[in-house]
Amino acid sequence: MTAEKNSNGAAGLQTLFFDLYGTLVDIRTGEDSPAAFAALAEACAAFGCAWQPEVLRGAYAELTGWLLAEAAARPGFPEPDFSFFFAGLLGSEATTQRVARLAWVFRQASTQKCRLYPGAAAFLQAARRAGLRCALLSNAQSLYTRPELEQLGLLPLLDPVVLSSEIGWRKPGRRFFAAGLAAAGTAPANALMVGNDGLCDIAGGRGAGLRTACFHTETSPAADTARTTRADFWFDGADFAGLAARIGVTLEAETKTEKGATIWQPSINKPSARAGGPGRSSNGSGTCC
Repeated sequence: MTAEKNSNGAAGLQTLFFDLYGTLVDIRTGEDSPAAFAALAEACAAFGCAWQPEVLRGAYAELTGWLLAEAAARPGFPEPDFSFFFAGLLGSEATTQRVARLAWVFRQASTQKCRLYPGAAAFLQAARRAGLRCALLSNAQSLYTRPELEQLGLLPLLDPVVLSSEIGWRKPGRRFFAAGLAAAGTAPANALMVGNDGLCDIAGGRGAGLRTACFHTETSPAADTARTTRADFWFDGADFAGLAARIGVTLEAETKTEKGATIWQPSINKPSARAGGPGRSSNGSGTCC
């Protein structure tokens, strides 16, 4: 079911900006899972660095909590980079490749589900065929997100990819959106922001002068109703067929029932899984994604 508010939403569109988690990708993580820190300790040991899982768990909570609090105290919505945590575990043994390895081991072990929403890839392909640029604007930690983009097959479909931890700013800040617009080479009036978060994607996008479309998915913040209904388009769920119809993108008939592509979905139940929310969100940044 969709609700529309603007009959001219497709006019002048050149670029579609997408949020990632909760918009293109359905994800569940548990970053305080004991299994995740056991896997991280094992990976550290392979590089000659001995850590106990519980020590790692406490250090991760303390450092990331401090980084997030310090960022929240500064204006403009700055974004911290969690790579410092993984580099610190290796000390003098740290290299770019080893830090990336530790982060990816931790991310995989703390992820319960990570898949494309049905129809996401088909929509991106169809939009590109229609001459629209598809780009990513995500509040995310690069060491987690870039491997996921590769595994999901999204990298060839999204250009540019703008991640908050790489540029030091996050949504809903105007600096983040300005960086995205500059990277895509498009004006705000010619862009549409598609996301699932009323503050970061809808209010942030509108504040930067973009038109907006809300996918109200299961990970959308519960208190977001007032903000999300201000979007130019509102959709119940990740409704790519509905979005295609509203902006004049033609989907191939056989792709309308496309299944989401799962990277991993363990059968075991991991404790304390979170779908977004404060503190430890699915993007690893503790912020809307």
